[in-house]
Amino acid sequence: MMDDIAVMQDKFGANLQTRTADTTYGFNSNADREVFKLESADDLPVFCVWDAGGRDTFDFSAFKQDQVINLRSGSFSNVGGGIGNVSIANGVTIERAIGGAGNDILIGNDSDNELEGGKGDDILYVKANSGFNRLSGGPGKNTFVIGANDSSASFENTAITDFVSGKDKLDISALRAAHPRLTVTQEYYRSHHLTLLRFDFDGDKKDDFMMSISGRIVRSDFHP
Repeated sequence: MMDDIAVMQDKFGANLQTRTADTTYGFNSNADREVFKLESADDLPVFCVWDAGGRDTFDFSAFKQDQVINLRSGSFSNVGGGIGNVSIANGVTIERAIGGAGNDILIGNDSDNELEGGKGDDILYVKANSGFNRLSGGPGKNTFVIGANDSSASFENTAITDFVSGKDKLDISALRAAHPRLTVTQEYYRSHHLTLLRFDFDGDKKDDFMMSISGRIVRSDFHP
C-alpha cells in the first residue's frame, strides 16, 4: 500500500487536502474512511496512512497483544496481532501514539510527540532534541529511551509525566555513546514534585538538552 501511494503521487502529485485537520486513526477514530476505524479488539487493522496536516493520533488502546507502534514516516507497525499491518506513507507526520494492554514499543519521530504506553510494561523511544515530547508510560514497569540526537537538531525539552522511581527506567545509553563527555545534572523541585535533568553533551557547561520528570529519579533508575 505504501508503494502504491508513492507511485500515484509520483504520477499525479500528492493530495495536500487529504485530512488536514486533527485526525485519529484506530479506536475513537474521526477519520473519513471506514478502513481507518476500529470498533472491537477483535478487529485487525490493515492500512497505510496518507495525511496532509493537523495533529494526528494512532489509537490502538483496546488491543491486548504486544505491539510496535512506529510514528516515523515510511515505517511499518505491528498492531493488534498483525505484523507490519499499519504503515505511514513517506512525507506524513503522525504526532501521537496510544498503546494498549500489552508490552508495547512506541517509537517517536522528529516532531512534537505524545506517547502513551498503556497498561503493559512498555518501551517509549524518542531522540534527544527531536521536538517537545510528552511521554506517559502507564501503570506498568516502563523504560523511557532517549536516543542520540542529530547534530543539527535544535534545543528541545522532553517531559515524562508519570515516572515512578524504583519501577521505571530511563535509558540514555545511546546519548552516552554519542557524547563521551556527557554530563547530567538534576534539580528536584519539591513544591512541584518534579525533577529537571540538564544534559551537557560536550563539557562546555551549557545545557544541550533538558528533561522534566514527575517525582524523583535516582542513579539506580538509569539503565544501564
